Amino acid sequence: MPSSFDSTDLFGSGPHRFLVRAFGEQLLHKADADPYAAGEQAIGKLDGEVLVRGRLVAADESGLWGLVDAIAAKLTDPPLVADLVDLHGREFKDYSFISFTPRHPIDRGRTFSLAYEARFVHFGGWS
Repeated sequence: MPSSFDSTDLFGSGPHRFLVRAFGEQLLHKADADPYAAGEQAIGKLDGEVLVRGRLVAADESGLWGLVDAIAAKLTDPPLVADLVDLHGREFKDYSFISFTPRHPIDRGRTFSLAYEARFVHFGGWS
């Protein structure tokens, strides 16, 4: 099963994995508000966060930039909110596409590839 965001296969050109970040309560270090206070205080739910890490792969450099451009088109202001689906069909409902970060230079050989990390957030907790 292909992964997708907003019903679009953005990352299927190469290998990629989904990393689900911590969920639970967000803590505030009391010393941040009062330098004499000790400890932490729960201030609400952590935002749901999913990272997609992988490699875009294309036959040539222009094809690779086409993949990057398709991803960039989904990065909007305000962020696009849509469903994110992993390789096993797990749906993350109403996630915002926050950022796309190239992780290394483009590899040029028989194929052209680019390592990346994409960040998706569900504000206000997990869905």
